[in-house]
Amino acid sequence: RDPNRGTIYDGPMALLVNAQSASASEMLAGTLQDYNRAVIIGSTTFGKATMQALFPLDTVNLKATPSDSETELAKVTVGKIFRVNGHTAQLTGVIPDIILPDAFDGLPIGERFEISPLNADTVAKNNYYKPLALLPIGDLSAKSKTRLTNNVNFVQLSKMADAQRKIVNEGKMIIPLQPDQFGKWRQQQDVFSVTPDCDNVISAAFTADNHAQDKQKLLGDDFEKEINDMWLKNISCDLYIQEAASVLTDLINITKTTSKN
Repeated sequence: RDPNRGTIYDGPMALLVNAQSASASEMLAGTLQDYNRAVIIGSTTFGKATMQALFPLDTVNLKATPSDSETELAKVTVGKIFRVNGHTAQLTGVIPDIILPDAFDGLPIGERFEISPLNADTVAKNNYYKPLALLPIGDLSAKSKTRLTNNVNFVQLSKMADAQRKIVNEGKMIIPLQPDQFGKWRQQQDVFSVTPDCDNVISAAFTADNHAQDKQKLLGDDFEKEINDMWLKNISCDLYIQEAASVLTDLINITKTTSKN
């Protein structure tokens, strides 16, 4: 039972995820996706939908805590997490509605790469599960792909991911020692230099700002304000946040057009 019933916010929503999003964050992303409550953006998540508990190996020592040495504790999987539609994010992860290039795409990151992971199975979905109206994912995805194709930074990210994937698949990296061959190889490594200058990519589509309460707190603390200003700048030039903002803008415009018709 929800002790705080009601809705705080019912407007357009997006959630960014990537291969490092695991466990609780996957539960949130999967639930929002199953209910059509938010557009999930990014890359496929880690794929860990299990629960673990720590048990002391010395059952006489009742004071054992998670901070004790790993040699004194056993981590036991005690449960698996399922989505409201009966499926699980175990192994497969949560697949975003809008796929974005990711630096982790070519790396063996995820539960499926672990030793002896639990299988992905299903259970009967909840009878009270009633999703909201479908989101215009097809239109949003098409608009996003067009932007990504014309975004030099995302194009470079895709090239880097492809290069990493090739190295991982081959299982080795060959570095030539001959001067002329090494020069060519070194030029090819430029694909891994994908960090654009922040000042050149700050978004004009939105402004990152603090809410009134935080602004009040920052008035008397110059050090915290300096750190906060750095965070706001990083948000403004973050490629993924920029694309998420563009997707939300598209969602708002499509929703307005649909409601008028």
